[in-house]
Amino acid sequence: MDTIGPILPDSITCRVLRARLIRRPKLSGIPGWHYGIALFESVDVPIWVIDVTKNATPVGRTPAEFASEKRYELGREVVSGSALAEVFERVDEIASGRKPWDYELLCRNCEHLARYLLLGREESEQVQTWFGLALVGLLVLASKNGGVAA
Repeated sequence: MDTIGPILPDSITCRVLRARLIRRPKLSGIPGWHYGIALFESVDVPIWVIDVTKNATPVGRTPAEFASEKRYELGREVVSGSALAEVFERVDEIASGRKPWDYELLCRNCEHLARYLLLGREESEQVQTWFGLALVGLLVLASKNGGVAA
């Protein structure tokens, strides 16, 4: 594996036993969450977080830097053992540029990156929820305005 550099220093990699999703409220005040992956050497205290900054650059930082004085929550999914090597390989793909991460709000946001790094799937439950709510809103509006045209 190539060196992962500042996103995931060797001093952190050698101590990691498992990884989980981590999220905190968005700093902008917009409803929603900012996501990353949290890396652990013990049970419930993360030692490192990987996420995407405002300028769309994947970074590694301490949990306190990630939280930015907000309370964070940990996701249910836990990756450990041999699957952790796959997480490190995906981090290396992003860090080395073999898999460029071009940030797009609806298709490749912080949650997409976190789920890709942790689970190998680029998906966002947050975006799916917003699209679902928008669709319901449009249907309600259409029904109040005489129905949906066929």
